[in-house]
Amino acid sequence: MDLNDASNKIDVSKFQVPDYTYKLSQQVNRDMEERNRMIQEAGEQAYQRSEQFRKAAVQTAENTAEMKGQLYKVVENQNEYIDILKEQVKLQADQIENQEAVLEMLKKFFASGEDGVAVQKEIMKIMLQDEKHPIREFLTDKGGDLGVAALTNIMPIAWSAIKTYLIIHGILV
Repeated sequence: MDLNDASNKIDVSKFQVPDYTYKLSQQVNRDMEERNRMIQEAGEQAYQRSEQFRKAAVQTAENTAEMKGQLYKVVENQNEYIDILKEQVKLQADQIENQEAVLEMLKKFFASGEDGVAVQKEIMKIMLQDEKHPIREFLTDKGGDLGVAALTNIMPIAWSAIKTYLIIHGILV
Protein backbone atom coordinates (compact mmCIF):
# COMPACT_ATOMS: atom_id res chain seq x y z
CA MET A 1 0.00 0.00 0.00
CA ASP A 2 1.55 3.25 -1.17
CA LEU A 3 0.89 6.15 1.15
CA ASN A 4 1.77 8.76 -1.46
CA ASP A 5 -0.76 7.44 -3.88
CA ALA A 6 -3.71 9.88 -4.25
CA SER A 7 -6.27 7.08 -3.93
CA ASN A 8 -4.88 6.14 -0.53
CA LYS A 9 -5.09 9.65 0.96
CA ILE A 10 -7.58 10.26 3.63
CA ASP A 11 -9.67 13.34 3.32
CA VAL A 12 -9.08 15.08 6.62
CA SER A 13 -11.75 17.66 6.02
CA LYS A 14 -14.41 15.02 6.72
CA PHE A 15 -13.22 14.64 10.29
CA GLN A 16 -14.09 17.05 12.97
CA VAL A 17 -10.89 17.95 14.75
CA PRO A 18 -11.19 20.08 17.81
CA ASP A 19 -9.75 23.55 17.42
CA TYR A 20 -7.13 23.19 20.17
CA THR A 21 -5.84 19.94 18.60
CA TYR A 22 -5.56 21.65 15.25
CA LYS A 23 -3.69 24.60 16.77
CA LEU A 24 -1.46 22.25 18.75
CA SER A 25 -0.59 20.26 15.64
CA GLN A 26 0.14 23.48 13.76
CA GLN A 27 2.35 24.69 16.62
CA VAL A 28 4.17 21.33 16.64
CA ASN A 29 4.66 21.61 12.84
CA ARG A 30 5.99 25.16 13.20
CA ASP A 31 8.32 24.10 16.01
CA MET A 32 9.56 21.13 13.99
CA GLU A 33 10.12 23.33 10.94
CA GLU A 34 11.97 25.85 13.10
CA ARG A 35 14.13 23.09 14.60
CA ASN A 36 14.77 21.65 11.15
CA ARG A 37 15.75 25.11 9.92
CA MET A 38 18.05 25.58 12.92
CA ILE A 39 19.58 22.15 12.39
CA GLN A 40 20.06 22.98 8.69
CA GLU A 41 21.72 26.31 9.59
CA ALA A 42 23.94 24.62 12.18
CA GLY A 43 24.90 22.01 9.61
CA GLU A 44 25.70 24.69 7.03
CA GLN A 45 27.73 26.64 9.59
CA ALA A 46 29.61 23.50 10.58
CA TYR A 47 30.26 22.76 6.91
CA GLN A 48 31.45 26.34 6.32
CA ARG A 49 33.80 26.13 9.34
CA SER A 50 35.16 22.78 8.24
CA GLU A 51 35.63 24.15 4.71
CA GLN A 52 37.46 27.19 6.13
CA PHE A 53 39.66 24.90 8.24
CA ARG A 54 40.37 22.74 5.20
CA LYS A 55 41.28 25.79 3.09
CA ALA A 56 43.44 27.15 5.92
CA ALA A 57 45.20 23.79 6.22
CA VAL A 58 45.83 23.69 2.46
CA GLN A 59 47.12 27.29 2.50
CA THR A 60 49.34 26.51 5.50
CA ALA A 61 50.74 23.47 3.72
CA GLU A 62 51.45 25.52 0.59
CA ASN A 63 53.09 28.29 2.62
CA THR A 64 55.13 25.75 4.56
CA ALA A 65 56.36 24.15 1.35
CA GLU A 66 57.27 27.55 -0.09
CA MET A 67 59.05 28.58 3.11
CA LYS A 68 60.88 25.26 3.17
CA GLY A 69 62.15 25.92 -0.36
CA GLN A 70 63.18 29.45 0.53
CA LEU A 71 64.86 28.27 3.73
CA TYR A 72 66.74 25.63 1.76
CA LYS A 73 67.96 28.36 -0.61
CA VAL A 74 69.01 30.55 2.34
CA VAL A 75 70.95 27.66 3.88
CA GLU A 76 72.55 26.92 0.51
CA ASN A 77 73.57 30.58 0.10
CA GLN A 78 74.91 30.69 3.66
CA ASN A 79 76.99 27.57 2.99
CA GLU A 80 78.43 29.19 -0.14
CA TYR A 81 79.17 32.37 1.84
CA ILE A 82 80.86 30.33 4.57
CA ASP A 83 83.00 28.60 1.93
CA ILE A 84 83.97 31.99 0.49
CA LEU A 85 84.86 33.26 3.97
CA LYS A 86 86.94 30.12 4.63
CA GLU A 87 88.83 30.70 1.37
CA GLN A 88 89.35 34.36 2.29
CA VAL A 89 90.68 33.39 5.73
CA LYS A 90 93.01 30.89 4.08
CA LEU A 91 94.29 33.55 1.66
CA GLN A 92 94.79 36.02 4.48
CA ALA A 93 96.67 33.40 6.49
CA ASP A 94 98.92 32.79 3.47
CA GLN A 95 99.51 36.53 3.11
CA ILE A 96 100.37 36.85 6.78
CA GLU A 97 102.76 33.93 6.49
CA ASN A 98 104.46 35.50 3.45
CA GLN A 99 104.67 38.89 5.14
CA GLU A 100 106.15 37.33 8.26
CA ALA A 101 108.76 35.58 6.11
CA VAL A 102 109.64 38.89 4.39
CA LEU A 103 109.82 40.63 7.77
CA GLU A 104 112.11 37.93 9.11
CA MET A 105 114.31 38.24 6.01
CA LEU A 106 114.48 42.04 6.39
CA LYS A 107 115.40 41.68 10.06
CA LYS A 108 118.26 39.36 9.06
CA PHE A 109 119.45 41.79 6.36
CA PHE A 110 119.55 44.79 8.62
CA ALA A 111 120.98 42.85 11.54
CA SER A 112 123.81 41.44 9.40
CA GLY A 113 125.87 44.66 9.43
CA GLU A 114 126.48 44.49 5.68
CA ASP A 115 126.82 47.53 3.48
CA GLY A 116 123.48 49.38 3.10
CA VAL A 117 123.75 49.41 -0.70
CA ALA A 118 124.20 45.64 -0.81
CA VAL A 119 121.18 45.20 1.43
CA GLN A 120 119.10 47.53 -0.77
CA LYS A 121 120.18 45.64 -3.90
CA GLU A 122 119.24 42.34 -2.31
CA ILE A 123 115.85 43.69 -1.23
CA MET A 124 115.18 45.05 -4.74
CA LYS A 125 116.23 41.71 -6.23
CA ILE A 126 113.80 39.83 -4.00
CA MET A 127 110.94 42.27 -4.68
CA LEU A 128 111.48 42.12 -8.43
CA GLN A 129 111.53 38.31 -8.41
CA ASP A 130 108.07 38.22 -6.83
CA GLU A 131 105.67 39.05 -9.69
CA LYS A 132 102.84 39.78 -7.26
CA HIS A 133 104.80 42.26 -5.16
CA PRO A 134 103.23 45.75 -5.35
CA ILE A 135 106.62 47.50 -5.68
CA ARG A 136 107.29 45.59 -8.91
CA GLU A 137 104.45 47.31 -10.77
CA PHE A 138 105.54 50.68 -9.39
CA LEU A 139 109.15 50.19 -10.45
CA THR A 140 108.15 48.89 -13.88
CA ASP A 141 105.92 51.91 -14.43
CA LYS A 142 108.50 54.38 -13.12
CA GLY A 143 111.28 52.61 -15.01
CA GLY A 144 109.45 53.22 -18.28
CA ASP A 145 108.89 56.86 -17.36
CA LEU A 146 112.57 57.20 -16.46
CA GLY A 147 113.64 55.62 -19.77
CA VAL A 148 111.51 58.03 -21.80
CA ALA A 149 112.79 61.00 -19.79
CA ALA A 150 116.39 59.83 -20.21
CA LEU A 151 116.00 59.36 -23.96
CA THR A 152 114.50 62.80 -24.46
CA ASN A 153 117.35 64.39 -22.46
CA ILE A 154 120.20 62.25 -23.82
CA MET A 155 119.23 62.23 -27.52
CA PRO A 156 120.20 65.89 -28.21
CA ILE A 157 123.49 65.39 -26.37
CA ALA A 158 124.17 62.14 -28.23
CA TRP A 159 123.30 63.74 -31.58
CA SER A 160 125.62 66.68 -30.85
CA ALA A 161 128.42 64.29 -29.95
CA ILE A 162 127.91 62.26 -33.14
CA LYS A 163 127.72 65.43 -35.23
CA THR A 164 130.92 66.79 -33.65
CA TYR A 165 132.69 63.49 -34.27
CA LEU A 166 131.63 63.51 -37.93
CA ILE A 167 132.74 67.15 -38.37
CA ILE A 168 136.13 66.51 -36.75
CA HIS A 169 136.77 63.60 -39.08
CA GLY A 170 135.66 65.57 -42.08
CA ILE A 171 132.68 63.37 -42.91
CA LEU A 172 130.11 66.04 -42.24
CA VAL A 173 130.52 69.63 -43.27
